[in-house]
Amino acid sequence: VERVSKNPQGRVEKMTLRIKGSAARGDFGTWDLVPFRRRGELIYTKGADDLVGCAVILYVLKELKKKGIRNGIRGIFTRAEEQGFIGTLGMIQSGFFPASTRIISVETSKALPGVVLGGGPVIRLGDRTSMFHHQMVLFMDHVARETQKKARYFLYQRRVMDGGTCEATPYQLRGYIAGGIAVPLRNYHNQGNKRLAPEVVHLKDIEGAVRFLIEMTITMEEFETPTMEILKRFENIWQKYGARLQHKELKGSRV
Repeated sequence: VERVSKNPQGRVEKMTLRIKGSAARGDFGTWDLVPFRRRGELIYTKGADDLVGCAVILYVLKELKKKGIRNGIRGIFTRAEEQGFIGTLGMIQSGFFPASTRIISVETSKALPGVVLGGGPVIRLGDRTSMFHHQMVLFMDHVARETQKKARYFLYQRRVMDGGTCEATPYQLRGYIAGGIAVPLRNYHNQGNKRLAPEVVHLKDIEGAVRFLIEMTITMEEFETPTMEILKRFENIWQKYGARLQHKELKGSRV
């Protein structure tokens, strides 16, 4: 690497390389990093983003088939995400999904402060561009808590993963109920502390993401239950204390 140019946000826009041999315009290249290596529970690879997300989806579909669960779930794989979700935008434009479809984006995402590798899959509250649908977040929270009751080893994390934007945002902006889960990633886009480095993910986070998605699929019929329970709680609070606001001494008062 001879020269690197970055934009004001610190993202690499242009890079000048010195190579051995020849290269033509349009050729693909990859960094000379380890294709795959496992050290304990950590997996090192030149490209976890987003092969790991694809692997999680495929394994979920495999497990659902093995369990004989058929409830309309679909795994969708799209291309050209780094160029601005070209494949995702194509799916939206095609009208393939009915408006009632609930969308869950599955991917790896840069481990930000407050998120640790090995701490479980991350419930994405939002990304750099938008916050995700409250019903989806409440449903995910509910399923995660219930899963922990059945399997104490199951861990999960919650955060606005604003290191980038994910596929949930374009779906949500087109009116779908959308959310996302992420496997936290170290050395995002091969950016190590001082030099190029393989991306790193934790095996338990991958396993947890698979378990989490399976549990969500099984309980999807209860999707609206968490929202309704919270709404009912607020209604009960109002029934208990709301009359106090009707006291004549409080009428017209300001806080």
